[in-house]
Amino acid sequence: MKPELDDIVYILGEGYRVKKTLGKGKGGYSFLVEDRKGIAFTLKCFHHEAVDYYTFTRSKVDLELNAYSFLSSNGVPVPRLLYWDTERKILLKEFIPGDTALERVSRGEDLSRYFPVLEKLQSKMREKNVNLDWYPSNFIDFNDTLYYIDYEISPYEDKWTFENWGINYWK
Repeated sequence: MKPELDDIVYILGEGYRVKKTLGKGKGGYSFLVEDRKGIAFTLKCFHHEAVDYYTFTRSKVDLELNAYSFLSSNGVPVPRLLYWDTERKILLKEFIPGDTALERVSRGEDLSRYFPVLEKLQSKMREKNVNLDWYPSNFIDFNDTLYYIDYEISPYEDKWTFENWGINYWK
């Protein structure tokens, strides 16, 4: 499923209007949607496009559901998961407003004040033998909390840590 602008996507009988595309990742597209009251949500629709640098060995929806459970139970600030449908390959998540760290870096903002927070999070994830996707498009600062808006995790490899890989994109 890949809805277009102004399409209505029905979830449990409620219509959500597609307002804009938020982004595209290796797993799917994310859209800003609003319910009939004008409340914003993020709708993620998974795609089947091949990615040169990543192989999916399980359902992308199942991978993200498991990652959400891990992240939220380990104190990583993530948007709340509100609904999922494995057959339709969609997730409905809390919308975290604001610019991604990538948008802020692109404008020339100095984001080094986040480095201690990210390094502490990396240390915590290292203890769990997990890496996050440290690319700055996956992070938004909202109300002084740095949210990891993606639910992606991968097995720990030193070369993919914030210190060894991610930090290069935050400068």
